[in-house]
Amino acid sequence: MENLTIKPHTRARRALRQSTGAGTSGAWPVSDEWPKALRFTVSLVLSIVCLAAGPAYAEWVALGGSDAGTTAYVDTGSLQPNGIHIKMWVLYDFKTMRAATGGSFFSSKAQIEYDCTEARQRTHAYTRFSGHMGSGKVVDGELVEGRWMPIAPKSVGQLVWTFACSKE
Repeated sequence: MENLTIKPHTRARRALRQSTGAGTSGAWPVSDEWPKALRFTVSLVLSIVCLAAGPAYAEWVALGGSDAGTTAYVDTGSLQPNGIHIKMWVLYDFKTMRAATGGSFFSSKAQIEYDCTEARQRTHAYTRFSGHMGSGKVVDGELVEGRWMPIAPKSVGQLVWTFACSKE
């Protein structure tokens, strides 16, 4: 009889493959054997769930607001400088309800990247909430490959850009 040593996680993986009919790739459930659309959907749902929860350590600091009733908050613990760019989480809280594809919302959290030399920004991900300050139900959310957009002068966006680029 052959002397084989099988690690516990290898046994579990083998049992999972046999019970689910998965192939021999050795991968856990999300593998190349799943259709590309299904892998994308699973990844998107998991990402939106993570975005909705937000970082557990988020400490939102108010930067200011506009006459239209939008207040911008930043998570100072999320700053990610990278040369002339800086990425961070921003929360916009609206005095009046806004409309979106998924329903109405009072607040939005977004991961935004700022270009400190060209005064522009692009959004990487966002989640909209039915309540104020990122509370309530998730109304809409998306991981996006945002285009660079100029920062509007004298806007809430300019307040956030100024803050971000002062931390560079």
